Amino acid sequence: MSHWIFCVTAHKDKGISDPSEIIEQRFQDQFWGLGEKTPNRRALKAGDRVIFYLGIPHCAFAASATLASDSFEVSPSEQEQLSHGMGFYRAQHGVRLIETKRWERPCRVQDILSVLSFIENKENWVVYFQGGVRYLPEADFEAITQRVVPVVSSTSPRDADEFFASRAEFALEAHLEEFMEELESRRFRR
Repeated sequence: MSHWIFCVTAHKDKGISDPSEIIEQRFQDQFWGLGEKTPNRRALKAGDRVIFYLGIPHCAFAASATLASDSFEVSPSEQEQLSHGMGFYRAQHGVRLIETKRWERPCRVQDILSVLSFIENKENWVVYFQGGVRYLPEADFEAITQRVVPVVSSTSPRDADEFFASRAEFALEAHLEEFMEELESRRFRR
């Protein structure tokens, strides 16, 4: 199993002003379109895990999914169906998605930049999100996903009590992390 970042950007010239619109549509379709020249397209395999990065204005990780298929060539009839009458959504290749989760609170890249190993040049981090599909080391995948609260997904239902218990646990952990960082900061100021 590999881990990937799917980079999503706005396309104002094509009527899509916010990258979250693209995720919303593709999650409804349980499909992600890929171009012929999309980097890493052929390396995508069923079972791989994906984090979705939203470009400007968000600059944040905002969702996750598991690939339900290897990359495949999309038939003309599927291209028509999955394009929703918009040329932007027409794709020659793609992958099926399962376990799609939109995160309640996106994880801003700048908030986690220091621990991401795949970003070597921390000052010019934006260049690492060009190209559509990027390989993500497992440790970075874990670092990102440990900092988010997913929204209950229609493709992976969870018991409501379990969901709210995990949110409460996350909130406590987040406050504990903040408290420990503040203590550490105070210790160095003395």
